[in-house]
Amino acid sequence: MSAVRQGLQNNNVTDRATNIILSGWREGTSKQYTSYFIKWNKYCEQKGRGSTVPDLHSVLDFLAELFEQGIGYSAINTARSALSSMMSTMGQPAIGNHPLVCRFMRGVFNRKPSLPRYTSTWDASIVLKYLSDASKESLKDMTLQLATLLALLSGRRVHFLNSMTVDERCIKFCGDKCIITVDALTKTTRPGHHVAPLSFLCYKTNPKLCIVCRLRHYLTTTESLRGSTNLFVSYIKPHKAVSGDTLGRWIKQTLAGAGVDITTFKAHSTRSAASSAASRGGAPTDLILRSIGWTNAKTYAKFYDKPVYSSNTLHDFILNAPSSSGVTQSGVPATD
Repeated sequence: MSAVRQGLQNNNVTDRATNIILSGWREGTSKQYTSYFIKWNKYCEQKGRGSTVPDLHSVLDFLAELFEQGIGYSAINTARSALSSMMSTMGQPAIGNHPLVCRFMRGVFNRKPSLPRYTSTWDASIVLKYLSDASKESLKDMTLQLATLLALLSGRRVHFLNSMTVDERCIKFCGDKCIITVDALTKTTRPGHHVAPLSFLCYKTNPKLCIVCRLRHYLTTTESLRGSTNLFVSYIKPHKAVSGDTLGRWIKQTLAGAGVDITTFKAHSTRSAASSAASRGGAPTDLILRSIGWTNAKTYAKFYDKPVYSSNTLHDFILNAPSSSGVTQSGVPATD
C-alpha cells in the first residue's frame, strides 16, 4: 500500500493519521490490492506516466491490458477498486464509478462472465451419516471431524472457525448448552454490526453429531497438548495454531471421506449445504440469515440457497414418463 501512503503524504496528511487511514483496509484486501498496485506501477513506468495521479484513459488502457492477459472479471474488478481507492485518498473522484469505467466492466463481464461457483450443493445428510458412523478416535480424526461438524452445523466461514479460542469469553458451557462468541473481525463486521454468537444444545439422540459433546471431549483431550489459545491446533507436535487454509484442507479431507466431490466443492461449500438443508427442513429465511451471518436475503438466494446435486437429468424423466396408455417411451409399463 506504499502508493496510497505516498499519495496521502503528498496531500500533507500526517504520519499518524496516515497509519489509521491505511487500517481502513483489512489485511486480505491490502494483499489483493498490493498485487495490482505493483502491476499498475510497472504499467506506468513502461508508459512514462505518473502512477499516483492516474487519468481516465490510462486506467481504461491498464484494465484492458489486464483483460488481454487473460485475467477474468472478478480480478479486473479488484484492480478497478484498488485504483479507485488510491485516488480517493488523494482527494480525487473515485474513478471506478466513472460511466466509461462502469461500461468497460460490463463489457468485460459480457466477454468473460463471472458466474456463481456452484449451481447445486451436496446433501448434508451424507456427511452427517459419515460423521455418525465414524469409529476412529485418534486426535487427527477427532480434530477433522469436529471442524467439519462445526462448519456444517453453524454455516459459518472458515475464518470464523479459525478465530475461535479456548478462552471462556469465547466458549461458554451452560449445562447442556454451549455458546460460542468470536471477538475478532469477520468479513461482515462493520460499525454497529457483528456476527451473532453461535448457540448449540446438546443433541442426546446422537452424541457423535453433538457439538457440545464433541467440543468438551476435544478441549479435554488437547488441554495438556496445545501450544496455543486457538481452539484448533495441529494434531502433530508441537500442536501449534493452524491457519485458515489448513482448516479448509481438513474440512475438504473429511468431505472427500464422506463421498463429496471435492474437485467441484470446496470447504466453503459447507455454507450452502448447511443453509440449503435448513431451508428444506423448514427453517425460516430470517433465522438462516441471522444464524449464518448474512444480512442480505438476495445474496443468500443467489449464492447459497442451492438444490441438492442429482445425477438425474430432464431427459431421464422424459424418457421414463408414462404415455396416456400407461406405457413409458422405452416400452416398459409404468409403475406406481
